[in-house]
Amino acid sequence: MDDICQSMPDQQKLGQDPGEWLAVAQKPTADEKEILRAGMPSLCPAWSKVALAAIGGDFTRTYGDGTYRVVSKPRGELEIAPGSYRTSGDLSGCYWERTTSSGHVIDNQYATSARSITVRVAASDGQFTSKGCGTWKPVR
Repeated sequence: MDDICQSMPDQQKLGQDPGEWLAVAQKPTADEKEILRAGMPSLCPAWSKVALAAIGGDFTRTYGDGTYRVVSKPRGELEIAPGSYRTSGDLSGCYWERTTSSGHVIDNQYATSARSITVRVAASDGQFTSKGCGTWKPVR
């Protein structure tokens, strides 16, 4: 529990959503979730709300390099929901593409120099691929 309490602010400083880190990277078992539910409010009150929401499935999902299958309700690590996503920073050498389920390119871009890129992933897309673009976050 102490490790989780210390790691959540560290994840935030690194630009990672602490809730996503807990739910996806740590993948707590059912027993561990119960321990977190019982212990977080008293042992880590500053992060209790975020942790309890995350283990309940409510956290901001982000996406890095890889190919993600477009699905309405992502459950796996290599799945992405339709919507708008943005990445920012030094995006030289960033390549992204949207493809059909059979792999035909719908739209793509290679950025030699950019500070921010927004992509709209459609429900009709099959996959979304990103290479060298940093972290894509949902646009709310």
